[in-house]
Amino acid sequence: MNDIQLYERAITLRLLRLVMLLSSAIVFGSCAKSNGEDVFNLGLLTVSTFPSDTSDMEPEQAIEYYGSLYSTNPKSKKNALLYAAALREGGQKARAVSVLRTASAYHAKDLEFLSAYGRTTLDNDETNAAIKILAKADDPKHPDWRTVSARGTAYAKLGRYQDASQQFERALKLAPQNPSVMNNLAMAKAANGDLKLAEALLRKASQMPIIDPKVKQNLGLVLRLQGRTITEEK
Repeated sequence: MNDIQLYERAITLRLLRLVMLLSSAIVFGSCAKSNGEDVFNLGLLTVSTFPSDTSDMEPEQAIEYYGSLYSTNPKSKKNALLYAAALREGGQKARAVSVLRTASAYHAKDLEFLSAYGRTTLDNDETNAAIKILAKADDPKHPDWRTVSARGTAYAKLGRYQDASQQFERALKLAPQNPSVMNNLAMAKAANGDLKLAEALLRKASQMPIIDPKVKQNLGLVLRLQGRTITEEK
């Protein structure tokens, strides 16, 4: 690289880190599906988790329906999770967190509940709180890739890319064919300057049967940081 290319690379790396810090949705967001399962990088509850006989409801209807069930039995884990999912899908993320915060009094040691609670909290940009909740939800003996991946995303949002990489590496071992996790690990590595590994991960992710367009966008970014382009390789 010449001096101009090196300068552009340094500037782009700074911009990459800023983007990752300010808007995880831009760099880390991924809604790819694998084996029919929603593999959004946070693994958050969505309307798709609702019972099949109500899956065609509009968000407002779902909120009313599951809100009614929740008010009837607020101690039910299922009711709390489904109501929070409906609220999140309807754009009411803060209310979703509030519901799960209240329900946590009854499910303080339930790892499945804590994972959903932590991921929902993270989705509401309460990153520091999410880190604490997700740490409690993460069982080293029986880890859940969604919980581990969410911990990685939380660290990345705080600019702690080394910690993020460690969590994404754990998640990738648990879900080795997951393009979302590959993408997130790649971008965390790129933010730390490990562009070759980032490129390899993104190339592998881009070869998966179903991927998010952001994977190829991120591959293009990592190549540009190395003074190359996808077009030049064709």
